Amino acid sequence: MSEPKGLFETLLELENADLDDTAPEQRIWDRFGQTCAVLVLDSTGFSRTTQQRGIVYFLSLVAKMREIGGRIFSGCGATGFRAEADNLFAEFPTADQALTAAFEMHCQLEESGLMLLESEPFTVCIGIGYGRLLLSRTEGMFGDEMNLASKLGEDTATGGQTLLTEAAYSALQSKDHLTATRQMITIAGVALPYFEVAPDKQQVP
Repeated sequence: MSEPKGLFETLLELENADLDDTAPEQRIWDRFGQTCAVLVLDSTGFSRTTQQRGIVYFLSLVAKMREIGGRIFSGCGATGFRAEADNLFAEFPTADQALTAAFEMHCQLEESGLMLLESEPFTVCIGIGYGRLLLSRTEGMFGDEMNLASKLGEDTATGGQTLLTEAAYSALQSKDHLTATRQMITIAGVALPYFEVAPDKQQVP
């Protein structure tokens, strides 16, 4: 049985087919479109840790992070999970599930005792988006909310932070247990809001 065609292979086939201008766009969204939450995780301290303790030591931390992340994501209902270098990517049916996974990831990494350096714990940065995206199981997620989540998780958040796009924050069914701070980021000259979100410690038993 042949493997299903990926997004890019399908795009090339449609590009070469004799179709009207709107047909390829609609076919791609019909086949690969999915409304979901996407979580983008990036680890911290790669450069300074590899310089001081070596690449093998840092990769051992990444291996443990992947193991922890896979277990958490599956337990929180992820429909897909991928690892690339020191990044993790996961899709969830709801923004609430993605946020629960993010909080659990921060918590379990802290409890694991993994250390970058003698006095610096291993932490991760997480961005979450929500909306209609193109999903290819072999090639990843594509779309505006994926781009924003990547920007938040890889370039904006610091260790231990969870940042949500405005769409992801609006999609949350429950906000009672959260503290959220609205902030702004500029992407390609456009100012876009996002939310730094954390558990409300006053409500955590």
